[in-house]
Amino acid sequence: MSHTLLFTAFQESSLGYEENGARHPDKEAVQVEQLYMTHHASLKKFVLSRTRSREQTEVILQEVYLRLMEISDLSAIVNPGAYLKRMANNLWIDLQRRQQLRQKHMTDEPMEDVALEVAETQAAVFEQVHHAQLLAAYQQLLRELPPPAGEVLLLYQLEGLSHREIAQKFGKSKSWVEKTIAQALLYCRETLQGLDN
Repeated sequence: MSHTLLFTAFQESSLGYEENGARHPDKEAVQVEQLYMTHHASLKKFVLSRTRSREQTEVILQEVYLRLMEISDLSAIVNPGAYLKRMANNLWIDLQRRQQLRQKHMTDEPMEDVALEVAETQAAVFEQVHHAQLLAAYQQLLRELPPPAGEVLLLYQLEGLSHREIAQKFGKSKSWVEKTIAQALLYCRETLQGLDN
């Protein structure tokens, strides 16, 4: 089956079609995808400059995306770029605080603080396991995407290539890249929501 046929099948299965053939993606999902994709590159650079760790950056970016999906009215966000950076910065600060608490309790703290340390460690382990499971689910979804959707999404999300650079690499238009990324993210979101139910 050609890439075009596979991708068309992917589009139909992930977006849904009405009887007359018109697509009807979830408007809120599309808005989330567009908002996130618009600010992804600058947000990634911002977070990476703070964490200096690709792994922590990806965890924070995933959490930003998940929290963005929970917002019922995106139009209420006056300055989306600043809002997303603030959200990412707050997540980074929380991560730093947890790390500082762990280090503090590893020094010469009295035995009565051991219970607090155990509770914090359990919460941190649970969070790490949750993020590892999310990452594994994303990786599986990327493998399930028809070519070249998975590769396009990886180039954009992980490698940080611009839409124009990806379009040049595939010999396609910039709008094709934007649609491919939006549809791949929408498919991933819908599939992950199905796992939660």
